[in-house]
Amino acid sequence: MVDREIIAQNEKKQFTTMDRKIWVKNGTRIIGVDTTNILYVEGNKMECIFHIKNHNEEKRIICSAKISTLEKILEEYGFIRCHRNYIFNPLLAEAYSENKLLVIFKKTTIPCSRRKKIEVIHDLI
Repeated sequence: MVDREIIAQNEKKQFTTMDRKIWVKNGTRIIGVDTTNILYVEGNKMECIFHIKNHNEEKRIICSAKISTLEKILEEYGFIRCHRNYIFNPLLAEAYSENKLLVIFKKTTIPCSRRKKIEVIHDLI
């Protein structure tokens, strides 16, 4: 039910290039998150953790949604699913290594699955 609410809220809004904000449920609050600052999203069962660039630090926001729901919303903004538990912002990725890891922010690494490797490299180039 929460997933449908998030999709419905984001579908109602007409996005423009100036408005890159999505709305996510965090406990009893609904928080606006600027997609240009999202480093990556990490999924765990029925919740996701947004890792957000906040000046020179990384901030986290926990959201009660499935990663598949967020993938549908974030793909509009160019985000790529690189693993069953991770979606990342290619604009903020710093490197891709041969051992299937993406370096995102200040040496933070996230895995890239073998199945997604070709798609990720293609999208990065």
